[in-house]
Amino acid sequence: MTGVVSTETLLPLLAFLFLASWVSTARIVEEAHSAEERRSWKNSFVQGIRVYRSNTVLYSLAFLVSVTSFGVFATQVMYLPYVTETLRGGPLEYGWFSAAFPLGYVCGTVLAGRLSEPGAYMFAVMSAALFAGGMTYILLGMTTNIAAAICIETAAGAAMPFWNVYSSTLYYRTVPPSLLGQVLSMKSLLQRAATPVGVMYGAYCASAFGLPALFLSVGLLICAVSGAAALFHWRSAAQKRRAAAAKE
Repeated sequence: MTGVVSTETLLPLLAFLFLASWVSTARIVEEAHSAEERRSWKNSFVQGIRVYRSNTVLYSLAFLVSVTSFGVFATQVMYLPYVTETLRGGPLEYGWFSAAFPLGYVCGTVLAGRLSEPGAYMFAVMSAALFAGGMTYILLGMTTNIAAAICIETAAGAAMPFWNVYSSTLYYRTVPPSLLGQVLSMKSLLQRAATPVGVMYGAYCASAFGLPALFLSVGLLICAVSGAAALFHWRSAAQKRRAAAAKE
C-alpha cells in the first residue's frame, strides 16, 4: 500500500484497524468451563507423546508438519530479497506478492467448504495439497517474472486449506477430547522446533547458492515427502475399499 497511500496516512489507518480488532475481540463473551482434572505440564506432554505413539496417522501428520514448517520458514525470511533481487520488484510488487498467498487461501477455503469430504482418501488429498505447495516453490525458483510469481503464490495459498482443514478434521476425529489439547500442543511444538532450523537453512542456502536454489531445494523436499505419503495412503485406502467390497 505504500505505493498507493503515503506513510503518514497508512500508519494511522493501521492503528485504527488494530484498535477496531481489539474492540471486536473485547466484545466476545465466552462461558467459563471448569476443568475436571488439573494436569501438570509434564504429564500433559507425556500423554501427548503416548497418543502419537498409538496412532500411525498422527505420526505421519507430525512428520509432514515438521517438513512443511521447515520449508515455509526457510523461504519466508527470504521473500523480500527474492522480490527485490530475483524478480526486480519494489515495495508495491512486494506488497502484491505478500498478499497473493492470503488471497489464494481465502479462495481455497471457500472451495474446500463446498466440496464433499474425500472420506478414506482424506490423507491422500491432504498430501496431494502439500505436493502442490511444493511444486509452487519449484516454480518460484524457476521464474523471474513478478506477475507469474504472484499467480504461483496465489495457487499455493489456494492449495493449503485442503491440508489445514482436513488435518484439523483428522485430529478432532482421532484424538479423544480430553487429550486434544496435549496433542495439539505437541503439534505446535514440532512446528516451532522446525522454525529455527528452517530459518538457518534458508539464510545459508540463499547466501551460498542463491535464492532460486533455495526455493528449488525446498520444493523438491516437500514434493518428495508429500508425494510418497500421498501414494502410500492412496494405495492403502484403495486396498481397504476393495477389501470392504469383497466382504459385501
